[in-house]
Amino acid sequence: EAPAEAPAEAAAEAPAAEAPAAEAPAAETPEAPADGDESKA
Repeated sequence: EAPAEAPAEAAAEAPAAEAPAAEAPAAETPEAPADGDESKA
């Protein structure tokens, strides 16, 4: 069961790492931030 849990944790960490990565580009979208920055500028 130990070796079975190792891949399970790795797979759980993979999607978790991809979640923030997908949210990072979304947060950096030139639509929201650009509008806010350009509006204030």
